[in-house]
Amino acid sequence: METNADATRIGVVYVEDGATPASTRVAELTKFLPLGVQVRLAPQPAPDEENTVEHAERLALSEDIESAAMQLLSYRPKVISYDCMTVSFVMGSKKDEIAKRIEAVTGIPAVTTSMAVLRALTKLRVQRVAIASPYLADVEERLVQFLGSNGFFVVGGRSLALERNHSCVTSNQIRETARAADVPSADVILIGCAGQKTAEFIADLEQELGKPVVTANQATMWAAMRLAGVSTLRNDVGALMAQPW
Repeated sequence: METNADATRIGVVYVEDGATPASTRVAELTKFLPLGVQVRLAPQPAPDEENTVEHAERLALSEDIESAAMQLLSYRPKVISYDCMTVSFVMGSKKDEIAKRIEAVTGIPAVTTSMAVLRALTKLRVQRVAIASPYLADVEERLVQFLGSNGFFVVGGRSLALERNHSCVTSNQIRETARAADVPSADVILIGCAGQKTAEFIADLEQELGKPVVTANQATMWAAMRLAGVSTLRNDVGALMAQPW
């Protein structure tokens, strides 16, 4: 019988907005993982500000990222993920920088949500993207620019335009937003924001829309598992999870 000591651990640095308990995040991330793989979280504190581009840029430059990553070392993770899409994509052409900073202080392979999303879209061989998100307009625009600069075309989208507490969006709300974002020309639906709870509906939404659905947490856990050498596949949380790294 497999014991807790035998588990493959994924360390997760996440932005703590004070709106959702860590246990909720653990439960959501765990839904993407097979038996024998666990997550351990460390928070990056965030000030109570509107979730603008400027807010994300300040978080991206904060040394709290390295401090949080160091907290995870006691769990002996195989890989560390930086689980915030906005804070990683606002870096633009420096999209790998946060992962490199984490690797430099921990010596452990790292990946960010935005890096994972780009790799996921490439693996699925899609180019035309429809975005669903809770983002304000300036953040949504930066995401469109980020995807465009990496070879993807945004052909549709719908945003909830929330100033704060993105993680409080219900699963049903973000699912309906994704439905509304879809257009016939889109190859894929991308649900932005690692605060979104999507695991329970990805497979059903893919079947309904007839195209893959990539979400922030799904892509992050897929990338982290592949970097950790996990080969066990799940077929109930979206087409992406069956793809190799």
